[in-house]
Amino acid sequence: MMLNSSLSPNLVGIFPENMYRYKYGQTHILLPTNYHRWSQDLQAFLEIERAFRIVTQEEEEPPANPASRYASWEECRVKAKVMIFTSCGPASRQQIILLWIRGICGKL
Repeated sequence: MMLNSSLSPNLVGIFPENMYRYKYGQTHILLPTNYHRWSQDLQAFLEIERAFRIVTQEEEEPPANPASRYASWEECRVKAKVMIFTSCGPASRQQIILLWIRGICGKL
């Protein structure tokens, strides 16, 4: 398949290593210059996985019983954490790790 020249990765400086691919689409990894677009795309991916409300803390951690409800919530929480972390560039990952260590990122 031939890409339109205006969308060609080589012409606009987009290389495969700068892309985050998810089963429902792709976006550029988070860099200092693309937060707005990255956040919109990632929000859509998180919503598809029913994990966005966990990230925003609109959905609280359920009690351990019933176990099935808690297991489902925990699976979504882990998916969200992995999606956020793996869709970031190296500098952003370092900042996220520091926030998680300090407990600033809530339950993620």
